[in-house]
Amino acid sequence: MTSRRFVKEKPDVARRFMMAIVEGIHMARTQKDRAMRMISKQLKENDPRILEAQYRTFVIDTFPTKPYPDEVTVRFSLEELDREFPGAKDKNVSQFIDAGILKAIDQSGFIDKLYK
Repeated sequence: MTSRRFVKEKPDVARRFMMAIVEGIHMARTQKDRAMRMISKQLKENDPRILEAQYRTFVIDTFPTKPYPDEVTVRFSLEELDREFPGAKDKNVSQFIDAGILKAIDQSGFIDKLYK
């Protein structure tokens, strides 16, 4: 998540950051043992059943290979923000979504190449 101003002023930084996010998702989804070691370290947990459940929840269920923004998630975030910022839930979800950078990365074939 970032501002439109940042993307406009520093498009290369925004693009490289998004590419790094995509690469991180790829690593977590394709190098399960490594990802589970990282989860174990962060959670200070060694039970394989718990780690497997956390991996499934935090990697597989949370991060799709192509992490396009999702209106349902943005709507949920706005509803949560409404507690501190009344009126947030009434905002138009589409004003908070711009998948332009990810779309360009996707169309370049970058993501598909990672999974080949």
